[in-house]
Amino acid sequence: MEVSFGKLKINKSNVLNGSQRLQQLNSAELFNSDKINDQGKYNLSDKQVKELTKGFVENEEEAPAVATPQISSQQELDEAKAVVAKDMDSALSEEELLALVDDALNINGELDEQVAQQGTGDCYLIATLIAMSGSDAGDKLIQDAISHNEQDHTYTVTFKGVGQSYTFTAQEIADAESKTHVKQGSGVTGDGKGWYSKGDDDVMLIEMAFEQFRKECNDGKFDNMNWPDFVTSTGKYDGTDQDVSPLHSGTMTQFLYVMTGLETTVASGKEAVHNFLDEAKDMGDNNSYAIYASVSAMNGYEESEDGKYYLDDKGKFHTVFKDTVLPEGATRYNFVGAGKRNLDIWLEGVGDSEGKSISISKNMPGNHAIVVTGATDETVTIINPWDSGKEITVRREDFEGYVTDIKYADLSAEQKPVNNEPKKEEVTLPPEKNEPEPVKKPWYSFLLNWFK
Repeated sequence: MEVSFGKLKINKSNVLNGSQRLQQLNSAELFNSDKINDQGKYNLSDKQVKELTKGFVENEEEAPAVATPQISSQQELDEAKAVVAKDMDSALSEEELLALVDDALNINGELDEQVAQQGTGDCYLIATLIAMSGSDAGDKLIQDAISHNEQDHTYTVTFKGVGQSYTFTAQEIADAESKTHVKQGSGVTGDGKGWYSKGDDDVMLIEMAFEQFRKECNDGKFDNMNWPDFVTSTGKYDGTDQDVSPLHSGTMTQFLYVMTGLETTVASGKEAVHNFLDEAKDMGDNNSYAIYASVSAMNGYEESEDGKYYLDDKGKFHTVFKDTVLPEGATRYNFVGAGKRNLDIWLEGVGDSEGKSISISKNMPGNHAIVVTGATDETVTIINPWDSGKEITVRREDFEGYVTDIKYADLSAEQKPVNNEPKKEEVTLPPEKNEPEPVKKPWYSFLLNWFK
C-alpha cells in the first residue's frame, strides 16, 4: 500500500511510523510552497531531491521531477538540507500526522486484501471472516461491525452479539501492525511472528477488538453476564504468559456469536462430516453460509503395534528407529494420511488446482481451521487462513481423512437479541425444620418433680 504526498510517494510502513522521516519527506516536498518560509528559490532538481530524500523513498526511481532548479550555489543547497534536517514540528502538526496515518489505513468494512495468519493461534477468527466475506449477508455483517470517526481518526468495532464496543486510534492500529511475538507461536500457526494477521486492515482491527474482549473475559468483567458459557471462554489464555495473545485458541461458535449474535452448528465425526459435505454440494456459489472445517494431523495416523511413529506427551509424532527408547506406555502409529509427507497434512491439488499443494499442520499438535468454499462428490475446495488468496481444490477423500468436525452458520438467520441483564443472584433459604412444637408444662410442674 502506498500513500502520496504531492509528488513524493512512500510506502505504508514509513507513514505509519509517524517519525521524523515523514516530517522530513513532507518538508522536502514543500520546498516550492509558501508553507516553508515562502522560500520559492528552494525548488529542487531530480538529482537534488534524490539526494535529500535518500533512504526515505522506497524506490529511488520514484523520486519526483520538480520545477526548474533555482538553487544557484552550494550555500543555498546547504540551506535547503538544513531545512530538511531541522525539527519540522511546524510542517506537520500532530493532527495532520494522525490524518495521514488514518489515510494510509485501508479500513472500509470489506475484506478486499489478502490475509495471512501469523504467529497467533487465531485461525478460527480469520477463517470465519474469510468464510463470511463470500456472501452478501456476511459482507453486511462485517461492514455493520466497523465504524469510522473521521473527526478524531478513530475506528470502533461493535460486537452486536454481546453489545460491547472497542475503539482504537489510527495510530494504535498502525503500531499494532509491527507488534510481534518473542518466539514462534505454539500450536498450528502461520509462518511469521506477527502478533496480528498480515494484509487486510479490517481483519487486524477486528482481531484487536476481539483480543480486548477476551482479555476482559479473563479479567472477570463479564462473570455476571447472563450469556451462554462459551461466550466468555478464553481458550488457552490465562494472562500468565505475556507472549500468548488472548486471541490464542478458539472457535467459530464463540467468535461469530460475539460478533453477530448468530449461532453455529457443528457436524462432528466422520459420518456427520461426510453427510454435511453431501448437503453442501447443493448450496451453490451464492449462499449465505459460512463454513470451516477443523482439521488435525492426528487424524492421519492409526494405532499399530509395530508402527513407524510414536506420540510424545506434547502431542507430536516421532519416528521410531532401531535404537529408539520409547517412553513408558507409548502408543505406536502408522501414517495413513493423504499426500507424500509423513508428519504433515499435505494435500495435492486436482483439476484446475493441479500442480498446487497445501501443507497445513507441520506436525504441530492441535486443530486448524480451514475455510470450505465448495464441494462435489469427488472434491472439496478450501482456503487456508495462512494465505486467503490461495484457493485450492483437493480430493474429498483425502480431506475428509483429516477433518475432526465442520462448523457452519447461516449468516442470513435472525440474530439472537443481546441479553446484558446480569445473572440473578440465587437466594439460599435455610432448610425448614420439622421439629414438633414444644409441649407447654403446667405452672405446678416443679411441684411434681419435688414429689418424685
